[in-house]
Amino acid sequence: MAASAPKTIPTETTILDPTIDFVFKCLFGRRKCKRLLISLLNAILQPETPITEVKFLNPIIYTSRVKQKGVVFDIHIELEDGTRVILEMQRRRRPAFRPRMLYYWSKGFVDTLRVGDEYLETKPVVVIAITAYEEVQLDNLESPCSLAFDDGGSCVDESLRIHFFDLSKVAKPAVLARANRMLRLWARFLAAKNDKERASVAALDPLIKEAYVALKKLSATPAIRDAALSREEVLGFYNMDLRLSREEGKAEGKAEGKAEGKAEGKAEGKAEGKAEGKAEGKAEGRLEGIAMSLLHLLSGKGIALSDAAIQRIKSCTDVDTLDRWFRRAIGMGPGDVLFAE
Repeated sequence: MAASAPKTIPTETTILDPTIDFVFKCLFGRRKCKRLLISLLNAILQPETPITEVKFLNPIIYTSRVKQKGVVFDIHIELEDGTRVILEMQRRRRPAFRPRMLYYWSKGFVDTLRVGDEYLETKPVVVIAITAYEEVQLDNLESPCSLAFDDGGSCVDESLRIHFFDLSKVAKPAVLARANRMLRLWARFLAAKNDKERASVAALDPLIKEAYVALKKLSATPAIRDAALSREEVLGFYNMDLRLSREEGKAEGKAEGKAEGKAEGKAEGKAEGKAEGKAEGKAEGRLEGIAMSLLHLLSGKGIALSDAAIQRIKSCTDVDTLDRWFRRAIGMGPGDVLFAE
């Protein structure tokens, strides 16, 4: 069955989904929305001293580049203490997502140094990976990780921190209950399934309401809306291509595996047949050797055999019977019967 085109947002009045990376960037990655970003950062990172100011390192969004696959619409900022923070929104599961987060961190870390700087002048880098699916199998909304020793002791260096913010966990009341209030609200706002659900969350806090109003304005801006839908469409077709390629690869792999299995089975059968043939040939050779020795022994004794008796000896396939006949023939004389049972 032919694959259908990826679904996009159906009407011009529908509010855009903030988990679309481009929409997320527009909502949290602009200077006018700094208050929203600071609130989200404090909810996720929970620093000892609350964040009050951020510097945007990539504030400009080019809507003309939205259709390009591979453009990263993350948010890159610097805190007052020099710490760099990279936020990445991921709607769909990707096999190499974690290595990509490590790459983002390493690139951000290297970029804190200029030519001639000492290593001690590096600044911490924090990556916040927000996923709309379960990336980490832990019952937490937010799961931080760092580079630590194998014995579970202290960190090798606090410069590496990755926080996984799992929006799919909003479906688990017990997980929500353990999170701080603003983290719960941001999670519910971002993960809302429809406008009614998102509006109900917005009514619970002024900052969430501010984000909701900003999202509605973005959704009503033609250029932003078209860019978001184009981005989602491109990613949809990209995912469809990946799925089809995966299915084709699976079919090809199955066919190749079947052919290889058949060839291997044939080779194994040939080897087994060779081994069995060798064993059978060895057994037949032994039978033939005993039969011929028996005939030579009887001939040497001058004992005449009928054609039927000779054929019976040659056609015997039981080693024990031939051995018994041979031992009997050793003591035979003229007139004795070989086949007496």
